[in-house]
Amino acid sequence: MIIKLNKKIFFLLLIIPEMFIFRCAEDTVLEDLTPPRAPVLQPKSADTAAVESGIDAVPEGDWIYLEWEPNPEEDLAGYFVYRSTDSLFGFDTTGIVQVDQPFSDSSFVDKDPGVAPPENSSGDTLYYFVTAYDRSDNESQPSDTVHYQLVQKADNLSENGDLRTPTLKWHYPPTDYYPEAFLVKLYHDDTGDLLWLYRHPTPYGSEFEVDYNSDGTATLDSLMVSVKYRWRVDAVMIDSTAGSESHEKDFIVTE
Repeated sequence: MIIKLNKKIFFLLLIIPEMFIFRCAEDTVLEDLTPPRAPVLQPKSADTAAVESGIDAVPEGDWIYLEWEPNPEEDLAGYFVYRSTDSLFGFDTTGIVQVDQPFSDSSFVDKDPGVAPPENSSGDTLYYFVTAYDRSDNESQPSDTVHYQLVQKADNLSENGDLRTPTLKWHYPPTDYYPEAFLVKLYHDDTGDLLWLYRHPTPYGSEFEVDYNSDGTATLDSLMVSVKYRWRVDAVMIDSTAGSESHEKDFIVTE
C-alpha cells in the first residue's frame, strides 16, 4: 500500500505543475512594447506652388499648418505635436491628432493665439516636431524639427474696373519687417485651378495694385462672365520659412 500511495503522490506532483504551466501560458497576454516609427514630415514646397505642402501659413487665420506622411502601423492611435520658441529646449505638447485608421489625419493647424504676430510686427519663430503613439501608449522617437515665422497679412483686398481684367488692390500694414515681395494668386473657385501667379516687388508703402494678366502669364487672357474666382496675396520673405497668406477674396464676373 505504501508503494502504491507513493506512486500516486509522485504522479500527481508530476502532472499538476504541467497543468499549471499550460494554464498560465493560456492566460498570458504579451505586452506590446514596440513603438511606431518616427513620423516623416512633408518637405516645404515652394511659395509659388499651385498647391502648397509642408509647414506653411494659411489664409483662414494667423495660423501655422504642419503636415507629415501617414504612419503605416495598424495599431496607430494618433500623433503628438510639440512646439517651442527654442530649437533645442522647452518643447510642450501643443496638439494631439487622433486617427481612426492608418493613413488618415496626418496634418495639424496650430490655432493658438500666441502664434499670431503682434500688431505692426512679426511673430516668434516657432519650432515643431511630431511623434506617433499606438493603442498601447508606446510613443515614437521625434520627427525632424521644422520652424516657421508668421508676419503681417495683406488686407483690404478689392477688385476694380472691368472684372474680366480687373485691377487687384490690397493694403499692407506698417511693420518692422517688410516682405521681399508679394505673390498674387488667382484661382478658379470651382476647380481650384491656379489661373494667374504674379510676383509683385515690394516698394515700401501700404497701398498696392496690379492689373490682371499685366505680365501676360495668366492661363486666360480675360476672365469669363458668370464664373466665380478667388484670389489672395502672400507676403514672401527672404527666408522661405517665414511669411503670411491673406484671407481669400472671391468675386463673380458680371456683364
